[in-house]
Amino acid sequence: MAKQWSNLPQGSKIVISVGCGAVILICCSTLAVAAAVSNNNTPGAAAATATPTATTDPARALNAYKTVVIKDLGTLSTDADGLTSSCGSGDTSACSTAIQTFDTDVKAFQQDIKDHPAPACLKSVDTDLRTGLTLYDSGLQIAMTGINLQDAALIRQGSATISQGTTYITKASAEIPKASC
Repeated sequence: MAKQWSNLPQGSKIVISVGCGAVILICCSTLAVAAAVSNNNTPGAAAATATPTATTDPARALNAYKTVVIKDLGTLSTDADGLTSSCGSGDTSACSTAIQTFDTDVKAFQQDIKDHPAPACLKSVDTDLRTGLTLYDSGLQIAMTGINLQDAALIRQGSATISQGTTYITKASAEIPKASC
């Protein structure tokens, strides 16, 4: 049986918002970037590599960065769906697991963009992306603390911080398809 909060009315739901409009925008931006990358490369050239690719070729740096960002935005979009579903069910265990998964993937995304630095033409986009990811991480930690302490105010605070992160992520993801170096 799913673990429920003892101090909430039966049937209450935990609401942690990532922002559906932003998730849809991220998905659409991801598809647009994927199409742009695959149109500019030979088949298979857009695949992310496991090791950092430091290059002075701006086009290669741009494509490597876009590829990592596309992959990781897709992962976060999937995580956001899982978070909404799990936390909306009122099952604190499933919600905690979804938050942990999302946070693990946020940290992996942060490492990926560290390993694949943005080219100069995307520095402002990269700054927004990093800011959004930092806000996601912080918000997820606050929300998890709120769940563990059964503190609705902390859950709302975490959700608000996550929503702020979504604003930055959405802005960055809208700019990536426009980038050319």
